[in-house]
Amino acid sequence: MCLKLIGNQGPQVICEFEECQTTGNKPGKLAYCSLVQLEGSESVLFGGYDESCIENNDIYILKNLDAESPKYQWLKPMTSGSIPQARWRHSAEIIKHESGNPSMILFGGRNNDHFALGDCYKLSLTNLQWHKVCVYISYNLLFPCLHIYNIVFAMN
Repeated sequence: MCLKLIGNQGPQVICEFEECQTTGNKPGKLAYCSLVQLEGSESVLFGGYDESCIENNDIYILKNLDAESPKYQWLKPMTSGSIPQARWRHSAEIIKHESGNPSMILFGGRNNDHFALGDCYKLSLTNLQWHKVCVYISYNLLFPCLHIYNIVFAMN
């Protein structure tokens, strides 16, 4: 099943489920993963844990092959750089740089030992390279600290 956005009615978002065909390297059953949508018809899935409760740091991209019908393809690209450790219950968000190139920000979560993570990473969706992000606040304290059940959002 795929979730399809029908439209907005005031503050309400109207969605429905419909059958969709997917091909490619499909992810297995996952819990507590993140799924963020790029502009257009692509979505990026990261992490979560599988049926055996083993967390992962896999990236999958879901592409809509045909705007007129629900036909999708899963891709499992190779990434490089400072790859984050496997996690679940993290947050992710897409940001767009002034150049127009998108990146995914990954924040917090838990590892398989249930240890809360406080790190932040950026994945360039142009070259699929990870970078660890250090965020400092004005009090010279390292931020973020340990975060789970969080929400990340981007502001311009």
